Amino acid sequence: SVVTFKKLAGSKGIILISHRSECPIVRKYTSVVESMREEFGAKGVAVVYFNSEDWEEPEIISKHIESYNLKTPIFH
Repeated sequence: SVVTFKKLAGSKGIILISHRSECPIVRKYTSVVESMREEFGAKGVAVVYFNSEDWEEPEIISKHIESYNLKTPIFH
């Protein structure tokens, strides 16, 4: 899901991971990030992708979320 920082208020900390839907490295490490989200989330730390690509429309990001069944939110 796409998330705002307001939704992360109350977290003990935030781990930001760079995101770009077309990036092969992002795609390769999807399962690692999902594991991090589970591990750190249980400790109250939010794990969030950060996508700063202006050209990536929310629809493109949403397709990426669906394709990889991501549970880690994406800040865009």
